[in-house]
Amino acid sequence: MSMEDFSNRISLERNPFSDEVLSKLEAKAKKKIEIYRPKTEDFRDLYGEQVDVDNSFVDGLEKKWAEENLKLSDFEREKIEKNKKISNITEGIVIDQLSGKWLENKGVCTPTSKFDDYKNGVDMVVEFPKEGTPNEYMGIGMDITFSSDQAGVEAKLARIIKQNVAPNTFSEIKYFDSEEIKGKIVVPRIVIAINEEYVKDLFSLEDKNQKEKIADHKIQLIFLWQIQQQCSTFCKIAYAHGAKEVSKAYSDVFDRISAIMQEKIEDYEKNPDILSGDVASNTIFNFCNDKENKMGLNRNVA
Repeated sequence: MSMEDFSNRISLERNPFSDEVLSKLEAKAKKKIEIYRPKTEDFRDLYGEQVDVDNSFVDGLEKKWAEENLKLSDFEREKIEKNKKISNITEGIVIDQLSGKWLENKGVCTPTSKFDDYKNGVDMVVEFPKEGTPNEYMGIGMDITFSSDQAGVEAKLARIIKQNVAPNTFSEIKYFDSEEIKGKIVVPRIVIAINEEYVKDLFSLEDKNQKEKIADHKIQLIFLWQIQQQCSTFCKIAYAHGAKEVSKAYSDVFDRISAIMQEKIEDYEKNPDILSGDVASNTIFNFCNDKENKMGLNRNVA
């Protein structure tokens, strides 16, 4: 066995959640995310001194979190830091892939500014060009979370209904910059939940730089279903509350995601049990199904 083969074998077998791998992948993810993350300073022509206020908001929160971390034990602090690394790496992979094959190159995914992440709970925005009107966009805000915390996923979903769906209020993204838009946009919001086993698998592939396998990974089928499920339920709940603008926005994204899923129908047929055993998807389905049943809504999109 050559030294190269031996090195590849070690890389193949190493723990994707080890400190060595996480540090390597986080540095890679941060570099990628920061290229596309909107910088508040670039919006002074629009917001003037309000930029300073928003920067102070971000700095204040980060200072508060740092002070709270000092009160924790070394074990608790290390756990938080590890989870933060995992979150950053996951976001980097997801943002990259949602701008590519996972959405059949029909969407553009960008990270939000720290202000919009902290203030509005949106990690990233996916834009979908409207067919026939290339300069008009529809988008959706996404919050990435880990399904090991089932109660946390349910709390995020409930918060979206309370803050956005029922009152007919979109999530605001203040610092947004794309080819067509610079400034404030408003988007409907959903949650993406991912199981630890898939996170580890993606990290292992990223560690070995196996881009094609990540682009073809079956997690995309789960993500698409989760988006479709939430858009369907939130569309109906919003409509029942008379929140027609929000209902229409979710309906538009539902149609676009459903069309993408149809293009991947063979992949779904090859993985018939992919959803039934997925804890994250089951959490979302049960939550949505329970809300619809309590409101007397059917399972069809309004």
